[in-house]
Amino acid sequence: MPKRLPFKHDVLFVTVIFAITALSLSSLLRADEIYLDDMRRIRIGDGWSFMGRPLATYIMTFLSGGRFIHDLSPASQILAAAGFSLSAFIVVRHCFQCRLPSVTILAACLISLNPYALEIYSYRYDAFPYSIGLLLAVLSALSIIVGRSESAAPWLAASRRRRTATAAVLLFGSLCIYPPAASVFPAIIAGYVLIGRQPDTAERATYPAAVVDGLLVLAANLLAYALVLYYLINHILDDVQYVQRNLIWSIETVPFTVYANVLEFITTIRDDWSRNWLGRAFAAIVLLAILKYLYRTMVRGSGGHSGNGQHIVAALRLLSLAYLLFAGTLGAMIVFEEPLSRPRMFIAFGPVAAALTVYALADLPPLRSQITGLRRVAGAVVVVPAIWLAGLTLAYGNATALQGQYNARIAQSIIHDLNDATARGTRLDAAIDGSPGYAPALSERMLKRYPVVRRTLRIHPNGKNIWGFRYLKFQGAAQLRNLRTDDCLDEAEKSAGPIIESEHYDMEITATCVVIRFVPH
Repeated sequence: MPKRLPFKHDVLFVTVIFAITALSLSSLLRADEIYLDDMRRIRIGDGWSFMGRPLATYIMTFLSGGRFIHDLSPASQILAAAGFSLSAFIVVRHCFQCRLPSVTILAACLISLNPYALEIYSYRYDAFPYSIGLLLAVLSALSIIVGRSESAAPWLAASRRRRTATAAVLLFGSLCIYPPAASVFPAIIAGYVLIGRQPDTAERATYPAAVVDGLLVLAANLLAYALVLYYLINHILDDVQYVQRNLIWSIETVPFTVYANVLEFITTIRDDWSRNWLGRAFAAIVLLAILKYLYRTMVRGSGGHSGNGQHIVAALRLLSLAYLLFAGTLGAMIVFEEPLSRPRMFIAFGPVAAALTVYALADLPPLRSQITGLRRVAGAVVVVPAIWLAGLTLAYGNATALQGQYNARIAQSIIHDLNDATARGTRLDAAIDGSPGYAPALSERMLKRYPVVRRTLRIHPNGKNIWGFRYLKFQGAAQLRNLRTDDCLDEAEKSAGPIIESEHYDMEITATCVVIRFVPH
C-alpha cells in the first residue's frame, strides 16, 4: 500500500477542487434565478418531509434559526460546492487511492462539476442538503473501503462489525436527506473493486468482504427507508401522491420498470453525450478502461496466483465493470417508476466516470517510469476534460440568466394584459397551453449539442405542469386563482370570450377563466 500523503496535501487538493468548482459556478450564482419549487419555499418556508426527506428539513430549519426555512443563497450553493468538492476528493484520493495529481483533479471535477449536478446547484434550498446527503453516502462507502488499510483514520480502523454499522448509519442518513445522493454508494464500492489497489495477498479477502458488506448495508438501508416512507405516508403526510408516484413501487412491476429504465437510461446517455467533444472524451475514457481490463485479464492474467479466491476477485471485477457501464449511474433508482424525468437522478454519473478515469489513466507502468515526457504530456491532456466541464458549467449559468430574463418578460407581459382586461379584485381560474420556448438569445448550437443543459433549463410559464402557473403567481398575477386546464379549455370552447393577441401568446378571458395559448416559434 502506498503511504498516506500528509494532511496538508489533502487540504491543498480540496482547496484547488473547491476553487475550480466555485469559479465555474460563479455565472450561476450571478444569474440569481428562482428555480422550480424554490418559489414555493420562498413564500411558505416549508421543507421536504412530504417528499420523504425529513432530515433535509431539519438541516435547513437549524441553519435558518427558526421554525421555517429561509432563502440562504448564495451561501447555500457555495456550501454545496464545498460539500461536493470534499466528497469528490475523498472518493478519488481515499476510496480509489489515486496518487497522480492530474488524474486526481480530472476525476474530482467529474464529481464536483458533474453535468447532472447542474440542476442541484440551481436550487437555492435543496443544494446544501443534497451535498450533505452526498457526503454521508461517500463516508459510508469510505468506512467499508479504507478501514482495511494501514493508512486509515482511527475511526475507520475499527472492527469490521463496527465499520459496517457506521456505514449503515451514514447511508441511512443520506437516504433521509436526499435519496438520489445515496445512489453513489454502490458505484464507489464497484469502482474500488475494479481499480484493485490492494496487494495480491490481501485482495482475495478484501474485495469479497467489501462487496458483501456493501450489499448488506445497501439492502438493510433500502428496507429501513421503505419503512420510514410507510410511516410518513400513514401518519404524517397530508399529500402523499409525490412519494407514492416517485418512491414506492410494487414487486410485480419491478422487472418491467427495470427493463424500461435501462432502455431509457441508455438512450438518455447516448443523446446527452453523442454530439459534443466532452462526450467523446467520456467515450475515450470508457474505451481505455475496457482495453485496460482486457489487457490485465487476458495478457497479464492473475499475476501468477491461482485458486478460488483469485477467481472470485476476477469475477467481482468483471461484475463491477459491467455495473459501472450499464447501471452504476442509476444505482438503486433503477427500480423507481420515474427516475429519469430529472437530471439530478443521474448524480452517480460523477463517481462512475471518476472510477473509470482512475482505472484507465492511473498506474500505467512501464511507460510512466521510462518516458517522463510522455507522462507529462498525458497529464496535461487529461486535464482538458476538466476545463471543458468548467466551461459547460459557466455556459449553463449564463444560459440560466438569459432564460430567466426571458421568462420574466413574458410573465410581466401576461400580468400587464390581465390588469388591463379585468377589474380590480377579479379572480379567475387558468389554463396554460404550450410554452414560450427558449430565449432567442440562447445559443441553438449549445442546446443541440448539450441536451443535459436543455433538460435542466426551465421555461416559464408553461402548460406541462403546475410550475408554470405557480411562476405567474410568484411574479404577481393576483387575478389567478387555481389551475384548471381541462375545465377552462372546455369553457373557452363553449363561450368564446375576448382574445388578446401578443407576439408570444393569445389570451382568452371568459366569465370564470383565462386561457393562455402560446404561439409556436
